[in-house]
Amino acid sequence: MKQLRQFIQVAQDLSFSRAAQRLCISQPPLSVSIRKLEESLGVQLFVRERPKLRLTAAGEHFLKQAKQIVAQYDSAVEATRNIGKEFQGSLRIAFLPSAAFNFMPRIIKRFKETHPRVQIIPTPNSSEHIISAVRRGEVDVGLAVTFHSDDPELTFVSAGFEKIMLAVPANHRFADRKKISIPQLKGDVFISFPRRKNFGFGNYIMTMCRHYGFYPEVVMESAQMQTILALVASGIGVAFVPATSMSFRVDGIRYIEISDPKDILNYELSFVYSRANANDVIRAFIHEARRYSPSIEPYEIPTVAAAAAPRLISQRIA
Repeated sequence: MKQLRQFIQVAQDLSFSRAAQRLCISQPPLSVSIRKLEESLGVQLFVRERPKLRLTAAGEHFLKQAKQIVAQYDSAVEATRNIGKEFQGSLRIAFLPSAAFNFMPRIIKRFKETHPRVQIIPTPNSSEHIISAVRRGEVDVGLAVTFHSDDPELTFVSAGFEKIMLAVPANHRFADRKKISIPQLKGDVFISFPRRKNFGFGNYIMTMCRHYGFYPEVVMESAQMQTILALVASGIGVAFVPATSMSFRVDGIRYIEISDPKDILNYELSFVYSRANANDVIRAFIHEARRYSPSIEPYEIPTVAAAAAPRLISQRIA
């Protein structure tokens, strides 16, 4: 393999001296190595003429084959080393109930396929409880709605943005509409998620509505998505909900898209973990999750929206 790498370097540089410098060896041993390779193959790989080398037809063919062989070898070595480093142990994951029906199950399934020896312990919860559990060390990694967060003990990694929809009872005056604007909702009463400082879908929704000059009249709060949808279906009120809530099978509910010219009714989900947590599986899980997030479409907030929306202060990991 060493001889093949040397040949590839000389073929790319078409110079023994430059190739020797890149390989950190002296030129004479490199020349001898290539000469022995040619002797073993029984063909001449280079035409040695000044001012520089050039490959023979046999050399051109052998270069393609050598690159493939080296690439396959490197891939096999990496795969073997990864098996040797295979993660073991457990990972405690807390996530929003809205992510429990499509986003998290698929991510967990994918992670288990590549890390079968890791035990996953999933728990749905609200953003506030997720952040608290991560901070107390009861959860390794959480998926929550966060903004205005500058906690020096925690790291936040963006998982993407998701649309906000409106859930209305089947007999609502707008039930047959495909899209409505926020001002049209004046006079409706709302069921909302609890509002908590710095964290949570409910707080984010109320902040976003204020940018439209709209102040929802909230008559009831619940931390459970199923409860909110059940209350909407019963006709008590309407609710702003994540688009993923459409995965819930609840009779008597219609979902309506919201006209959003300011592009601010999209909220960000973030993975969060404690910087003091030494569990190496955390980083592997987040890396895998960011590669395979089927339900959350990446969404870049335009300049106008970025200026209008609350600023999310978080540490990003590429």
